[in-house]
Amino acid sequence: GVVVAHDAATGAGVLALSLGYGRALRGGAEGSLWLVGTRAEGRVGLFAGYAAGRFELDLGGDLHLGGGIGPAGSLTLRYALPRLFRYSPEHHLDLFLSEDLGVDFANGTHFATSATTAGLEFTW
Repeated sequence: GVVVAHDAATGAGVLALSLGYGRALRGGAEGSLWLVGTRAEGRVGLFAGYAAGRFELDLGGDLHLGGGIGPAGSLTLRYALPRLFRYSPEHHLDLFLSEDLGVDFANGTHFATSATTAGLEFTW
């Protein structure tokens, strides 16, 4: 992917793992590693979600690690693609849009962080 900050663009990659339980009401743990240019960042946390039809809305609390360390929160909207792209009820492709907000502390200062991501997710 591409990260744009302060009118400069750099390459990025994300590896994420989420372990959830439940159908309509869900809960679980998640973690991710972001490689932004030559810098590594990540987050670990818990989430709760609600699924209705093809849509799912998740809310999470995280710990952000990277240029600093601090609390973060995330809001994610998922849409399960139609059966044409579904392998089974447990295996499917989702489109997602996520917003992560946090406050990082480093070297005696603090700063706000924000990341908006969108993509395709395979669930099994």
